Amino acid sequence: MATATASRSMVVRRRRNALAQTLASRRLPEGVAEPGERVPEALAPEVMPFIRAADEVELLNSRVAFLCRRYAYKKVQRMDPSSIQRGVRQFKTYMSLKLDQDDTQFPLNDSKEIQRFYKYYCENLSRTSEKQNFEELARYYQVASALYEVLRDVTNNKVDSEVMKLAKVVEEKSAHFKSYKYNIVPLNFPGSAEAVVELPEIKSAIDVIRNIDGLPKLHMSSMQREGKPIWDLLDWLSLAFGFQKSNVENQRENMVLLLANISTRTSGQEGHPLVDAVNDLWDKIFGNYESWCHYLHVSSRIIWQNS
Repeated sequence: MATATASRSMVVRRRRNALAQTLASRRLPEGVAEPGERVPEALAPEVMPFIRAADEVELLNSRVAFLCRRYAYKKVQRMDPSSIQRGVRQFKTYMSLKLDQDDTQFPLNDSKEIQRFYKYYCENLSRTSEKQNFEELARYYQVASALYEVLRDVTNNKVDSEVMKLAKVVEEKSAHFKSYKYNIVPLNFPGSAEAVVELPEIKSAIDVIRNIDGLPKLHMSSMQREGKPIWDLLDWLSLAFGFQKSNVENQRENMVLLLANISTRTSGQEGHPLVDAVNDLWDKIFGNYESWCHYLHVSSRIIWQNS
């Protein structure tokens, strides 16, 4: 009994450590101030990309960082010129002081400077291996997107043709990263180095929902299926019933966590933990439906194949 308790305690500790590593990997490097601490909540979605871009490129080019912050300030002025929303006046005051403090360089030609830096940043980005941490790549592409918006403002949309071509390529590649968001488990992002993905119970759960052998082929036109590969059970259900993408992603993560949780709780018991976990989850999801069918004396539409 004591051995089983100790074993369970070790599993719980291992899962907590993995989650702690995952959360720690998302924090800013030591010594870098949290960029969103002064940004009003109502304006954060529109303003934060440029504040983050400024923090990201500060050590590479302080003038470009200044231009990013100045653009963020201008954006706030346009969104709330009278400083009505909570925290906006304080943010404007802070940014005004920050811009005055940082505007120490005599701008020879901001238009040329930001275009030169944008090319440098994107060329380095194109050489970055896609085997790198997916979250890092997502951040780099988000910065590149913010830089280009600032660049267009600084140049009054008089952008060099070479820069425009480069921006188009970066924009096409960044489309894969724009919806980069998840709660706990980064299931849709290959190459992620998140510690939680390395947990055995998480790996097993992912393998389970990816086992779609035996499912009927969907009768869809090539136009409907274009760009929509079927990687797992949730993709199949999405194409079969037209579920919304965000809902599918949430349910995929929820199912993986449910399976992993059940697998962890049954790992010390006899039998096949993964099969038991799937059966347990099946009972939870369809148990109510089956009981109603029995009560109403109607046949269940669920088909269970033992094979």
